Amino acid sequence: MKAGGNNLGGGTLARRQLSHAQTAIGGARQQAAVGVAGPSAAVTGTGERAAQTGGSSQTAPLYERLPRGPHRMGPDEVAANQRLRMYGAMIEAVATNGYGRTSVKQVVTLAGVSRRAFYEQFANKQECFLATLELIASQAMDSIAMGYG
Repeated sequence: MKAGGNNLGGGTLARRQLSHAQTAIGGARQQAAVGVAGPSAAVTGTGERAAQTGGSSQTAPLYERLPRGPHRMGPDEVAANQRLRMYGAMIEAVATNGYGRTSVKQVVTLAGVSRRAFYEQFANKQECFLATLELIASQAMDSIAMGYG
């Protein structure tokens, strides 16, 4: 997925887009268990990627899961945090495999969320992809507007 020669796929740009995404959906509060460096940082995760082991491809989560059981996050914050991770996972999966070969299973594995959590937020892969694309476009428009403001 390229736009103007810039890879919107993975690495630093994906993390930067996630940083903007956090602001766009209301700034879900981050916890140390998520691997966040500070209050203004986005969900950057553990930096793990699909690793080659013994000739076979194994997908590892990009982000740590939220702690199980009681924690200080409310249901809305948990959902927002999961949504951010799914956006980042969708960017990474499509950048790596292309849209056609990206599956919901890959997205939930990379995001570190359950299939149930995915389907509570999105009807299908296409809806998740379009929401991710809309978020990226919105952030690009905001950046352009700030450049002229």
